[in-house]
Amino acid sequence: MAEDHVKLAEAVAAGLRREGMAVDIALDGQQALDRASVTDYDVIVLDRDLPEVHGDEVCRHLVATRAGRRLDLTVKEFAVLQLLLEAQGAVVPAEQLLEKVWDEMADPFTTTVKATIHRLRAKLGDPPIIHNIPQAGYRI
Repeated sequence: MAEDHVKLAEAVAAGLRREGMAVDIALDGQQALDRASVTDYDVIVLDRDLPEVHGDEVCRHLVATRAGRRLDLTVKEFAVLQLLLEAQGAVVPAEQLLEKVWDEMADPFTTTVKATIHRLRAKLGDPPIIHNIPQAGYRI
């Protein structure tokens, strides 16, 4: 969480922690950028009016890992990415990816899905957006 009002930041952080979430607090935009460069946060609560680096600039910097960059994806990589995005955060089993992206002749014991996910992650860059959920599948 990036908030320059200490009492507000502590109050919001306490509420989030009560809900079982881990929370780091940054009191200015530079601290927020520094923390985001070493920690893969699921969510960043960002005050727009931060000292040092304005919140809008922090946001621009955080999304500049991908924004405007052309991704040269294969047909299979694109199809996997599309299915994961369409799932809107839900876990997509590898079997479902294999069934929807490859034809019926695809070997269900192949590592094709895993290899495609690996290449796709590399092309998307950091921070990683595709997560492996053990014994379940993948999600964005």
